[in-house]
Amino acid sequence: MMMNLCNDNTSSSSSFSSSAQEIEESEDLLIQILLHLPVKSLLGFKCVCKKWKSLISSQYFSINHTQRNPNPISSSLLMLRNQSLILLSLGHHENNPEADFRIPSFDFFNITPDTTMRILGICNGLMLSYISSSFNENEYAFCVSNITTRQLTNLPPPGKIINKPILGINLAFDPSNSPHFKVICFGQSFMLEDKSCQLEIYSSETGLWKLWNGSFSNPFHILEVFDRGVFCNGAIHWLSTISDSFYFVLEKETMKTLPMPPMHRDIYTTKRLRFLGQSGGYLNLIDFEANLFHNPPMDIYEMKKDYSEWVLKYRIDLNELGLLFPEMIKEIQVHSQKTEDEHDVSVHISKHYLCSVLSVRRAVDGESVEIIMLLPQHIIAYNPMNNCLRVLLWLDKGTIQLQDHKWYDCYQFTETLSWLN
Repeated sequence: MMMNLCNDNTSSSSSFSSSAQEIEESEDLLIQILLHLPVKSLLGFKCVCKKWKSLISSQYFSINHTQRNPNPISSSLLMLRNQSLILLSLGHHENNPEADFRIPSFDFFNITPDTTMRILGICNGLMLSYISSSFNENEYAFCVSNITTRQLTNLPPPGKIINKPILGINLAFDPSNSPHFKVICFGQSFMLEDKSCQLEIYSSETGLWKLWNGSFSNPFHILEVFDRGVFCNGAIHWLSTISDSFYFVLEKETMKTLPMPPMHRDIYTTKRLRFLGQSGGYLNLIDFEANLFHNPPMDIYEMKKDYSEWVLKYRIDLNELGLLFPEMIKEIQVHSQKTEDEHDVSVHISKHYLCSVLSVRRAVDGESVEIIMLLPQHIIAYNPMNNCLRVLLWLDKGTIQLQDHKWYDCYQFTETLSWLN
């Protein structure tokens, strides 16, 4: 019946209903119907006929569909597997999780053997990338693309901090607020004793970079933190594991402090491990304290909308997960000296948990969250509210060299028709 709705289908049928004829004759009515459909369905409908393809591919339809569906639940996880980028579905798998991933095509980037591409971030369906020459480090470009619509736009180089080391560059895109995106670039001169940073802001609306007129001092000893900004509620947030974190509000162009929850003072902690993400418009912090003498839980926090405090939402007992996935438990002998006598030593077996948080997303119910975790032989989605667990992917032994709770380069991906100028 869909084929009969298109003007380029010359066959007629006496069984046309009056409603079908009305849709065929009214493009406005057809648009209103298509605007309510998910992106995946629309991509298939582009093959129905030339009229539908032209309509769905138009800038007018793309912008209106994105504004109507600004914050869909993330459908996939873009990650590296066996030296290839894959899109791992976060939906409900039936019996074969291995079958529900695909390798996205980047052929519209025109990557040659002499160039390399690095993904810097994904925000609401748009992807920020860095493309450089393998032979000349001065030949590079930043670009923003839409993998779904296969659109690509190159950014001009930052104007004011181009000759300074770039600490990080982050993408901000909120289709519920504007069809335009922004890119935030940090640069720092290490000759300055006060470690002050310069910040430039690119706007796709103007096509220009603008130097921020504020002041900011780099509090971090490690520089990679600036590449891991999390965009949520109109601000980009950066996580520090050694002090308070901070966030930049794009509309007001102000930098603010983001206090962190206190550590468990009664527990001797060997390592503090944290993950920052967002789900459904809420900022989430996952906090875990590696410990050889106790088995502390993994805490899931959620920041209030007014940034007044972190609320502890869930606590995950990793020992319970270890009963289901024994490969994530590593037993270690711990020697402790009771007295000054060097022979007075006690030995006990401690459990060390091999796992890494890849992402956090809002569950289908819109209320609870799912923690996407990497284990030595599985990638799982765990909902701590209802204790529901799903295996997303089985991994061959040794496929991924799992390090201690490392924040891996994985990105939530959502199909979008967002238009790139």
